[in-house]
Amino acid sequence: MTDIVPTAVDQAALQRRGFLRGGALLAAAAGGAVAATVAGPAPAQAAEGDVVTASFGFTPLRYLDTRTADGRALIVGSSKSAFDSKHRLRKNAWLDVAVFPADEPGIDVIAAYVNVGSRASTAKGTLLVTDPEGGKSSAWTMHYGKGAEVNNSAIVAVSVDESGTFWTVRIYAGSVTHVVLDLTGVSASVTVDAGEERAAGRATARGARARVTRAAQSLGR
Repeated sequence: MTDIVPTAVDQAALQRRGFLRGGALLAAAAGGAVAATVAGPAPAQAAEGDVVTASFGFTPLRYLDTRTADGRALIVGSSKSAFDSKHRLRKNAWLDVAVFPADEPGIDVIAAYVNVGSRASTAKGTLLVTDPEGGKSSAWTMHYGKGAEVNNSAIVAVSVDESGTFWTVRIYAGSVTHVVLDLTGVSASVTVDAGEERAAGRATARGARARVTRAAQSLGR
């Protein structure tokens, strides 16, 4: 896959967010929703304020695995009685999982690049990964057969949870199944201390990528 090259930001924050959110969702609709694997964004000509808006890829990080207690640690919300006795997500139930810290100064996440999978399902079904504020739709992110281990990648809009602590995505299940989710990248606007980064001999965009990667790794496994 071709690296995603960051662009300069010279508009207000709302314009940046609206443009990239729309672009990410259009890419998902038209391109099969393949997660980005950026080796390193090319330097951007940062606008005043040194804000870099780009898609940042990194080594996949496991954020959810309903099969283990540790794997369920980042679940921040769910529908009523969402899980069965084996901690599988029930049919038509949903869960919200944290994918990025929302209290990281200067990082505004627009979309998450995820890889979602079904494990040990009791019947064929579907998984939908979506923005928690967007509501459930008739679309789905992946389809799986009974007991099959199936994965698919998607670009998903995100929302901040009620506590203001995490950026999150929501997962709906079409049948009883364990769910796994990895984060492979994010689209974000990042404010970088240009003087600091340049003094270290690095481009502003490289510094932005480093900040995003560190923040993601603080949650992932």
